[in-house]
Formats: sequence, structure tokens, C-alpha cells
Amino acid sequence: MKWILWGLTALTGIIAVILLMGKGSFLIAGYNTSRNKEKYNEKRLCRVVGGGLGVITLVMAAWSIMGDQFPVAAFVISIIAVVAAIQILSNTVCVVKGEAVQEKDRARDKIYRNASFLFTAVILVVVSFVLFTGNVTPVMHEASLEIQVSFWPDHEVPYASVKSVSYTDDLQRGSRKNGIGGPTLQAGYFKNAEFGDYKLYSYTSCDSFVVLDTEQGTVVLNGKDEAATRKLYEEIREKVQQN
Repeated sequence: MKWILWGLTALTGIIAVILLMGKGSFLIAGYNTSRNKEKYNEKRLCRVVGGGLGVITLVMAAWSIMGDQFPVAAFVISIIAVVAAIQILSNTVCVVKGEAVQEKDRARDKIYRNASFLFTAVILVVVSFVLFTGNVTPVMHEASLEIQVSFWPDHEVPYASVKSVSYTDDLQRGSRKNGIGGPTLQAGYFKNAEFGDYKLYSYTSCDSFVVLDTEQGTVVLNGKDEAATRKLYEEIREKVQQN
């Protein structure tokens, strides 16, 4: 994951440099297929987009260096700010002044511009929804614990497969190998020094955990806060003892 992020950072940085030199306009989505390229100052547009990508490159570099300690919300906010700035500047300072544009072309450009804004807004809403919402919902069945988690596959743990249940508020989540991680939830396949590879289903803001040592490996989960996690621990332990 870390090397992939570094690779994307390097690629974004290279593209940003090319655009900041006033070249590479074919890399700008929308402009490279526009029928009215003469409306825009091409070099200025390249530099505006390049500047935005430069900001994103710096944020991605910080993410690569900090790893799991990096606040993902900062990346989302920077993307939103950069996209908004590029949209505004490309339709203001990058437009060539004094050019006669046919009314038909103006109407078409307005449609394209509004559609672009709408598409961007939808993407940002979806990303924000995924990052800032979600729940981990443990469901106690008769013979198993079903862990339901937003935006990631559910997981079922038979009570008979649980070798031990413990409670801890001193767990290092480690690194994420595959899964989701954001300001609200962290779920998927993780790895740390204590368990090696394990499965995590947790609220990011809660530092208390229930640890299940099962025949299939370690499973870690928690509630929204310490009290909810402690209650969850008691309920799971009781179910395991009964089975």
C-alpha cells in the first residue's frame, strides 16, 4: 500500500511539473476534447491545473511519510479545495478576454460547465459520505457473532471457534493491508507486531477493543466508545462461555 501511494505521488508530481511548464494540455480532462479551445489561455490553464496537482502531490507525500498517522480528512479537504479552485479559475482567469463567441457555443459551454460542477459535487458528496459515516454493528446470533460493517463485507465468527476473549485499551492498530480507513471507520485486514495479520472492525475514535482469538485467526472490534466496548466484551464473553 505504501509503495503504491509513493508511486501515485511521483506520477502526480511529474504531471504537475509538466503542466506548470505550460505544457501537456492533452492531460487536462475536458479541455483535450473541447471544441472551443480558442476560448482559453492554454498555458495559463495548464499552470492552474498544475498548481492544483502540486498541492495534491504535497498532501500525498505527507500521507506517504506519515502512513496510518496521516489524517485522511486532510486529503479529502485538499481535494475538495483544489477541485473547487480549478473549476473557478479555469472559467475566469483562464478565459481569453475579448473573443467573440457565438451564442450557441456559449449555451453549450454553460451546459458542459454545469454538468462538470454537478458531477464533481456528486463525487465529493459520495466520498464525504463514505469517509464520515458508517457503523460497526455486532449481531449476537445463537451460535455465532455476526459483525456488520458499513462499506465492507460482514464477518461471522462462530462462538465455538473462539479460543479466548479479551478486552484492551492498549492496542496498536498497525498497518492496513486491505480495507477501509478514515475518520469514522477502520475495517479490513490489518497487521501489527502483536498479532501479525488480523481482522479489524472498529470506530477510529475509540481506543478500546475486544480481541477474539479464534481458530481462523485474530478478530478485533469495538463500540463507539469505551462504555459500549466494555458492554460488548461482556456480552461476547458470556455467549462464548455458553457455547
